[in-house]
Amino acid sequence: MNESLDLLRPRDAARQLGITEKTLRRWRSESYGPRYVRLGQGLRGRVAYRLEDLVGWLKGRVEGEPQPKEGQ
Repeated sequence: MNESLDLLRPRDAARQLGITEKTLRRWRSESYGPRYVRLGQGLRGRVAYRLEDLVGWLKGRVEGEPQPKEGQ
């Protein structure tokens, strides 16, 4: 198993996404947003986000066509 374990707390993940921790919590309850892991048993387990999942989720949200650089 060679997966990255760069785990972020919800407040740090929210900061990276430019949203509030409350919004991130709401997204989880609505089954929206980036994937997360629950550390511990049941709903009381601590939530964490893998950095690679934040990046992957953001890449899936990109819209529009890339603009050519000036001079090309």
